[in-house]
Amino acid sequence: MSAQPGGAAPIRRGSPLPFLGATMNVNEALRAICSTGEGFCWYCDSKLPAADSAIREGWDVQRMAGDRVATIILVCPTCLHAEG
Repeated sequence: MSAQPGGAAPIRRGSPLPFLGATMNVNEALRAICSTGEGFCWYCDSKLPAADSAIREGWDVQRMAGDRVATIILVCPTCLHAEG
């Protein structure tokens, strides 16, 4: 299992995420996504926990470049560590 298939941009945990010519703070992105009450790991379908837990546990937000649009994915700590 790899957390970088399909050309996902390698992003260091907690670093700003390049997005559409700007940057996005990973922790702020996690807080926004967690506020919807929805979200799952792209690779294993683990449910995204509450924002503070997701940040503390090491969830990541990654950008996958696409032909027409970029996709933002969530990666749980288990899948993120399986990569490295």
